[in-house]
Amino acid sequence: MNLNVAMSCAHVRHVRRFIELVLKYTEAKQINIIGYSMGSPIARKAILGGKCVDDASVELGPSLQSRVHTYISVAGANQGSYLCMLPFFDICNMNTGLSCNSKFLADINWFKNYESSYKSFNLASTADWVVGYMACGKKASEFPGGHEWKVDGMNHEQTEFDTAAIQLKMLRESYAGQSKSRPIAKTAQEKKKKEVRRSPEKPKKVQKRAPVPNKPAPKKDAPKKAAPSKKAAPKKAAPPKKAPAKKAAPAKRAAPKKNEKNNQKKSG
Repeated sequence: MNLNVAMSCAHVRHVRRFIELVLKYTEAKQINIIGYSMGSPIARKAILGGKCVDDASVELGPSLQSRVHTYISVAGANQGSYLCMLPFFDICNMNTGLSCNSKFLADINWFKNYESSYKSFNLASTADWVVGYMACGKKASEFPGGHEWKVDGMNHEQTEFDTAAIQLKMLRESYAGQSKSRPIAKTAQEKKKKEVRRSPEKPKKVQKRAPVPNKPAPKKDAPKKAAPSKKAAPKKAAPPKKAPAKKAAPAKRAAPKKNEKNNQKKSG
């Protein structure tokens, strides 16, 4: 075991470039990734993307979660190593080493469910004397969102090389289940913005208004019926004008006859 190696930006870029080349060469929409030992946290950072931990000027790129179907960690030092209880040697430094609270491990463990789009697994042994089963009060190989598969009696090398059947079973289980896609991981830059904790805002007091009495709904006016048009009364025919009656001329008296005159004289 090399004690003078760390999870540097150069190693992360190398693994990420390898993933991108496999995707390009195979023209596959998605691939499966298996990370062993220290290769597990390095591969997780390569998938996560964002800026390098030890060199903020290097941008790895966006998350590759959507291009990874299943991720498997085998004896991975995802929470640190049992041998790094003290920050000795490069492998245990507090920046890019396997110390429990190193800056690198804090970066990759900030989010969960970003390693794959379907399922992620964690294969660990209770007899692993390199990474250890427990480290800093945590399970050394666990990571947020990973489904644990525990084996007993296998040392570090046996856990890596003698569990091929278990690893194949994990892949088959992932493809058979086809669980729902996971949310796309956020970049490291977005994570850093959330590190600044803000005091929770006090809930605003909502002034309750006095209930307004229900007003009776205005009565709708009945539709007015059109008044029947009045028929003009038939005009009465004017009575015919009577011609003014002509006065009869007085009848002329007839002249007395001669015998009558003579009789009148005799009587006188």
